[in-house]
Amino acid sequence: MGSDGHTVSFFPGGDTLDQALTADGPTLAIRAPGAGEPRIIFTLPRLLRADGLYLHIEGEEKAAVLEAALGDNPTQNMLIRAVLRSGRGVNVY
Repeated sequence: MGSDGHTVSFFPGGDTLDQALTADGPTLAIRAPGAGEPRIIFTLPRLLRADGLYLHIEGEEKAAVLEAALGDNPTQNMLIRAVLRSGRGVNVY
């Protein structure tokens, strides 16, 4: 999870973000202003079929980002919310 709340290269403003969050295909390319370079990512539905979901954070800054992500604001503002709100358990370390 990045300090902007992105995760698994689900970046705000990604050119294929809507497809990444909904498509059932395994992977797709995404370009986003915050990514620095194009990425190949798993789609959210495919990611949610994993045997386990783990989020590793370190430091007060990331703890604050996680706390904000657990709030009620829209998913598009912090893409980690798509995973956290999926109904799947996420192990946070």
